[in-house]
Amino acid sequence: MLIPPPTAVGIVVLLAAMPTGDNAYIFAVQYQRLVNPVSGAVALGTLLAAVTLPAVVWWWRGEASGAFTSAPNGLAKANNRSAQAQEREHRTNHDD
Repeated sequence: MLIPPPTAVGIVVLLAAMPTGDNAYIFAVQYQRLVNPVSGAVALGTLLAAVTLPAVVWWWRGEASGAFTSAPNGLAKANNRSAQAQEREHRTNHDD
């Protein structure tokens, strides 16, 4: 099974979370209905995303309270266990 690197997964998630107002605006222009309110909504959504996405990423990375301490679902414990397992494996392979 192909497992993408964490950076690629993060980029895909961020792009999926971005506001998508292009289609709404295109339909509004095509049918000449509510063009100004739709364009304003798209601009507002983009502005809010520009403010909230960096804040969410900052929180998710745990920079506010230490590395991954505020991440959900026990991510800190999982990362800690993974690092410990890698260290044990490294010691086992290089004890010769």
